[in-house]
Amino acid sequence: MQSSCYRSLIVIGLLLMSVMASAQNDASDRLKPKWLNATPKPSNSSFVYVIKSAMGRTQEEARNACFDELMADMGFEKGMSVTVNTTSLDQENLIYRDGQALEYSESSFQRKSIIKGKEVFVQGLKIDEYWVRQADGQIYLTTLYARSQLDTKPRFDRVELTEHYGMQGLWRSLIIPGWGQFYKKANLKGGLFLGGCAALAVGAVFMESQRTDYVDKITKTHDANLKRSYATKRDHFATGRNVCIGVGAAFYIYNLIDAVAAPGARRAVVKARNRNGRSYAVAPTVLNGETPGLAASFTF
Repeated sequence: MQSSCYRSLIVIGLLLMSVMASAQNDASDRLKPKWLNATPKPSNSSFVYVIKSAMGRTQEEARNACFDELMADMGFEKGMSVTVNTTSLDQENLIYRDGQALEYSESSFQRKSIIKGKEVFVQGLKIDEYWVRQADGQIYLTTLYARSQLDTKPRFDRVELTEHYGMQGLWRSLIIPGWGQFYKKANLKGGLFLGGCAALAVGAVFMESQRTDYVDKITKTHDANLKRSYATKRDHFATGRNVCIGVGAAFYIYNLIDAVAAPGARRAVVKARNRNGRSYAVAPTVLNGETPGLAASFTF
């Protein structure tokens, strides 16, 4: 029984290490971004977030196809409009958080066209993209955009892309092992934590049940040989119970560390701007590695 328990622990450990080391070679990211299934909500009605998907032989071809899909939704369709001007701007931005500079890119565009004799314009931002290479070699690309309403000057949010979840993953895994990993879209890892902790808990209960059964048998027999045999088995099951409890506790703690520290699926964090284009955010942090406090960031 003990050897079976040890083998199970080894299998769980090997599976977990393989998950940690694995990476998708046929996709842009190891985990699918969270915004694929949860489009961000805009802070005001001057713009909307839109997700578009398209196929292409190359990434650039797929990007252009996504952009065409976005324009088609706005009425910039072939035969209906004459493009007057389309401009784009790519710029790099720096954000400082906890003393570290985090770089992110922002790609914006603006298009003016004539539709049925009337000039209209639209502005937008390309926020993020995710692609998967199909079996035939084609690229299936999905893009997250923010685009203005027609003829409306947008007040775009400031969107940060991050793979970290902090306390959002920790408190979930504190309640149910693996829940924080599921929340971060690391589903296989979450399944291993949930299944591993459950298996070790069941193993501990079974070992304790068997130990109690042999303690009861010892009290009900007067045969010295049987008493010695029962005592040996009782001790073995007690050892197995302790191993399951100890490894289970270590596995649970590792689950908590992973939930708060390991990167998850990339997500879009929306920071609303006011009418002057400024934005701000306040979040809990740890100062000098030991003192809890609040960190504020402002964008002008």
